[in-house]
Order: sequence, then C-alpha cells, then structure tokens
Amino acid sequence: FGPPGRDSIPRLVAIEPVTGRELWSRRVEGIVEVLADDETVVVSTARGELTVLRAADGRSLGQVRLPPE
Repeated sequence: FGPPGRDSIPRLVAIEPVTGRELWSRRVEGIVEVLADDETVVVSTARGELTVLRAADGRSLGQVRLPPE
C-alpha cells in the first residue's frame, strides 16, 4: 500500500522487484486484503467488493460484490 492520495484514499502500488520502479498505482478505498500472482491482483474491500486487476498495468479485469455474511 502507498500513502493516501490527495483525497486520503490509500493507493495500491505495484513495484518492479528488480529496479524498484513503480509500475502503476490505483486508489482503492477500504482495502482489506490483497492477493497477487504474476498475472493478476485481487483486492477485497470493506464494502464487500472484489476487484481483479491485471498485474502488468493495473487495468481492471472485473469487479463483483460479495453477498453479506
């Protein structure tokens, strides 16, 4: 996670491990958990949403709202 943006929403930041260069960042409100592999990043939020992002560029691949527990 990165520091909050100007609107105080935390940023999810992808870093290239060899160079340390920032690949992309995205503001995501209420991040609870982040799971990732070489191809995808899955973010769960406090609002019960799962967002799937492409690891290479942060492009959204889809979003679903989970049913309440």
